[in-house]
Amino acid sequence: MFDEVHLGLDAPSRQRFGDLLLAEFAESGRTIILSTHLISEVEHLLETVTILHEGRVLLSGEAEELRQRGLTITGPADAVESATRGLPVVAGRSLGPTREVTLFGSTAADHAAELERAGLAVSGVPLQDLFIHLTTTESSDPTVAKEKVS
Repeated sequence: MFDEVHLGLDAPSRQRFGDLLLAEFAESGRTIILSTHLISEVEHLLETVTILHEGRVLLSGEAEELRQRGLTITGPADAVESATRGLPVVAGRSLGPTREVTLFGSTAADHAAELERAGLAVSGVPLQDLFIHLTTTESSDPTVAKEKVS
């Protein structure tokens, strides 16, 4: 079990640490637990992800399955708002006329083709962003409806 073990390591040392963890896992098959707030630093190593928030398990699952449950939608604000109305939006932000929202839920990925046909940019959600969006208790964006994650 490692708790924030890579903090303070330079980039080559972090890379070497990750390589050693993967080699150990491949050789022994043992379970390795990494606790970190800097998910982007270790995302490529993760097989299973558990997100804790306020003392409880908020979300747990296979990393790839969690990635597939999230989408980032970007485009003209009106088009994004119209196309994502009624979908499980967990975060949103605007920059001038452009709007970006994050969808997360068991049905979010089902809408990818439809959103692309509407001319919107559709991409995956990095686990770091998902962590931030799901553990932010108050949204500064009034159009974002936080839904209970199960």
